[in-house]
Amino acid sequence: MMKNKIGSVSVVGIVAILCVASSASATFFLVGQIKQSEIDNLKSNYNSEKNQYETEITDLGTQIGGLEKILNEDNQKYVKQMVNGLRAYSDGEYYYGLATGYKIEARDYYDLDSFYTAFLYYYFASIYYQDSSNNYSSAKMFFDGAKENASNNKTRKIAETYSSLSDANADAFSEFSKAYEDLSDACWYYDENDYTTGNFKLELSNEHIETYNDLIEPISDLDDDLTLILKNFDLLNE
Repeated sequence: MMKNKIGSVSVVGIVAILCVASSASATFFLVGQIKQSEIDNLKSNYNSEKNQYETEITDLGTQIGGLEKILNEDNQKYVKQMVNGLRAYSDGEYYYGLATGYKIEARDYYDLDSFYTAFLYYYFASIYYQDSSNNYSSAKMFFDGAKENASNNKTRKIAETYSSLSDANADAFSEFSKAYEDLSDACWYYDENDYTTGNFKLELSNEHIETYNDLIEPISDLDDDLTLILKNFDLLNE
C-alpha cells in the first residue's frame, strides 16, 4: 500500500511537469506523449493490482466467514453435548441418592431380622443403582461427543475428565446394583428360612461389593482432577 501511495504522488508530479512543459514549447509534445503512456501504464497496473487485492480480500473475508460459521457450529455442538452430559450426570447423582436412601432403610430392617421388608428395600435400591449407572453411561456418550467438538485443549480436557468420571461411576454402580440384587435375594431366602441359599446369595453380594470398591477407588482422584481443572481453567493451554 505504501508503494502505491508513493507511485500516486509521483504520477501527480509528472502530470504537473508535463503540463508546464507543453505550455512552454511544442518541442516537448512527443516527450509528453511518451510520459503520458507511462502514466497510463502506471495507472493501469495500479488499478489491476488494486482489483486483485480487493478480490483477494473479498475471498479471504468469505473464508473467514466460513471458518467462523464452522467454529460457531462446533461450539454449539460442544455446548449442547456438555449440557446433555451434565443433565444425565445429574440424573445419575439423583438416582444414586434414591438408591442410598433405600439401602439405609433396608439395612435397618435387616438388622431387625425383618427380612421381607429388607428384601423390598434392597430390591428398590438395586433398581435405582442401575438407573444411576445407566444415566452415567448416557452422560459418558454425551461427553465423548463434546470432546470431539471441543475447540481447544481447555474444553477438551473438561469433557475428557467428565467422560472418565461418568465411565467410572457407571461401572461402579452397575456392580453395586448387582450386589444389592443378590442381597435382596438373600433376604428373600432368609425370610423363607432357607439360610443355605441365603448365605450363598450373601457371598455373591460381598463379591460384587469388593469389585465395586475397586471400581470406585479412582473416582476420588478424578473428582480432584476436575476441581483442579476448573480452578485453573485460565491457565490451561489453548
